[in-house]
Amino acid sequence: MVDLPLALSEQNRVLKPGGWWVSLDTTRPRRSLLSPFIFFYMHRIIPLLGWLFTRQIDAYTYLPESSEKFLRAEELVAHLAAAGFRQVGFHRLNFGTIAIHWGQKPL
Repeated sequence: MVDLPLALSEQNRVLKPGGWWVSLDTTRPRRSLLSPFIFFYMHRIIPLLGWLFTRQIDAYTYLPESSEKFLRAEELVAHLAAAGFRQVGFHRLNFGTIAIHWGQKPL
């Protein structure tokens, strides 16, 4: 997304009052003891599996590289609040590499 604040503001604008915005997307995980394993899995195992099943590696190397440029879950929550959403939050999944975000448009 080229302009995240504008996109979120527009999504808030067109949402019905009291409606919920929900997103499931990859996110950068927090640093932990699992970080080296997550990095290895994303940069070695995923491309290898992609190549084994499809004989194409580009899409499966692009995914981990692009995921590292995504916002952290906490950063996206701040953008949601700045765009006017209330009751914003998130829940991490898959060792912190995926997050479900939500926010409600005020009544």
